[in-house]
Amino acid sequence: MCLNTKYISNHCFLLFGTIKIITIICMIVCNTLQLINFMKALEKKGSLPVTVISSAVSFLLTGLLGLILLGEKLSLMWFLGLALIGIGMIFIAYSQKENSETNSTTSTTVTFVGSTIVSKHKPEKHRNRVISNS
Repeated sequence: MCLNTKYISNHCFLLFGTIKIITIICMIVCNTLQLINFMKALEKKGSLPVTVISSAVSFLLTGLLGLILLGEKLSLMWFLGLALIGIGMIFIAYSQKENSETNSTTSTTVTFVGSTIVSKHKPEKHRNRVISNS
């Protein structure tokens, strides 16, 4: 309709402008929801597993959306990379489980833009030292 003519009418500018505005609004809403969920996950888990899972999901969704929306071909290397990411996530989950069972942690609560972030860290070991003046 708009692309077959030799000139672009005002109707086409309005149509394409509206589509751009809708996609920008969708992008802002999706990024906001992702950030809110990321902060909620940080409250419950440490930063390492949350960051790794977030990156892995982004990699997976980017590949799948490219396949579905753009018709891209996913190579064997992409699937190998996905498998390595999955194996890495399993190792991190296992090490986090093992560390939580063996190490005691303390937590610090920080409030950031309406969300609460809990930072877990290993307490420092202090030795009681007696200083004599002799």
